[in-house]
Amino acid sequence: MLAAIAVMSVSCGTARKTAEAEKAKIAEWKSEGYSLTGSMSTFTLQQALSSHNTKILSDNQRYIPVMGTSEGSRVTELSVSSWVAQNDAAIRYAQAAGSIVSGGIARKFSNLSEQGSKLVGAYTQKVSEYIIPLMKESFSLCRLNGSYYEVISYFIIDEETAVTARERALRESIKETDLEFELASEIDNWVKEFVKVD
Repeated sequence: MLAAIAVMSVSCGTARKTAEAEKAKIAEWKSEGYSLTGSMSTFTLQQALSSHNTKILSDNQRYIPVMGTSEGSRVTELSVSSWVAQNDAAIRYAQAAGSIVSGGIARKFSNLSEQGSKLVGAYTQKVSEYIIPLMKESFSLCRLNGSYYEVISYFIIDEETAVTARERALRESIKETDLEFELASEIDNWVKEFVKVD
């Protein structure tokens, strides 16, 4: 019984800290002039952020957050700014995925620098393209800054699904760079590693 009480106390303490952090983040966004936009704008910012965090905390190895930002050039271009923010998030994810492969190549194949760089470049570009359909938007914020829309979009990527996009990107990159099969099989192991985006 004491163990159950201890677990409940820790759980309540964690939930309280999360709620306090969410309130502080919401206050920060509001003070900077941001408000919800897009399909989640029928919810409160608290609901959107809480749902986003709950999903990530349910399995933070599998569900990873990715953020993208953009600035539009005219008041009429909010939709374009949202699209740019999505692409920015995809690029951030792809760069993190490319870093895993690049690090593996550097450790295992020090004599393949040029070929390895070409592969990582092609792989990163293709991951950014193929990951977009798998990115689930949690919510987006926007503010009008003079005549510019600034957008911040938050997404969740399911790493169990995303591995298929990375494997496809690797297969196509290997064809483009004429990489030998032996090296490709080594890289395939790194592609399966879950990605973490800073």
